[in-house]
Amino acid sequence: MEAYQVLAVVLSLVASASVVACGKRNSYSPFMAALLPDDSDYIVGGSLAGKNEFPWQVAILTRRQFCGGSIISDSWILTAAHCITDELQQSEYLIVAGSRHVKRRESTSQIRKAAKIIVHPGWDSQYFINDIALIKLSQPLVASASSVAPVRLPESSDANRFNRKTCTASGWGAAYNDGPTSPVLLKVDLPIVSNYICNNRYFDVRDVRINENHICAGDLDIDGTGVGQGDSGGPLVCEENGAHLLAGITSFGVDCGDSKHPTVFTRVSSFRRWIDSNIA
Repeated sequence: MEAYQVLAVVLSLVASASVVACGKRNSYSPFMAALLPDDSDYIVGGSLAGKNEFPWQVAILTRRQFCGGSIISDSWILTAAHCITDELQQSEYLIVAGSRHVKRRESTSQIRKAAKIIVHPGWDSQYFINDIALIKLSQPLVASASSVAPVRLPESSDANRFNRKTCTASGWGAAYNDGPTSPVLLKVDLPIVSNYICNNRYFDVRDVRINENHICAGDLDIDGTGVGQGDSGGPLVCEENGAHLLAGITSFGVDCGDSKHPTVFTRVSSFRRWIDSNIA
């Protein structure tokens, strides 16, 4: 039976595969010793994002990790729960908005500290369920029609809204295996995969069962062509009539870029009431 390379936070050891957090490695993981020496985190088969193409995209920086996130209001960021660690103080999280080149400050860049972090109470790091968290900023962002703007959230009733669509993930992961982290924001188009098919694809992965709070996306036929994701916690957006809705939050996979196991995202519509109640 084929063994799969792991990329980031190992969820559990299995007979044929291990689940990992897709995106830039979370180096605080207690399982780092299990990682292979040539593992990597990357967007596969993607392309450079245009200037101001994703004004809701943020980078979440600490001294120990790198994640992505999405602006949902001038004061709140939505990201993955696995991007948050108890080893760091809230003030150690820096949120960079309005930047395409994450490694340099641009005229449109806005940097904020985290004033409050809310991790979903049902977050389970073993089974990777309820992988969602909110970050309140120390100061509101200054809205800009081009460079800094919130992404629309789907309604709770939108569980099936994105079926059969092709959506877009974005992040600063490397563009190829073992490559360096991209200094420029990357994007990749991913077809939505039904939960039924996604669950079947993860049947060989221990402790993982896809539920209604997940949404999967990826190319099921070809490795390395638009299947890998950007940074953990980053957005999966679907366009409708010129508007973009935040369908998912990058959560986990087996090997980013692997056609056998599509990437799994947290389904935002499932948590709309939780989001609204916490940011009200």
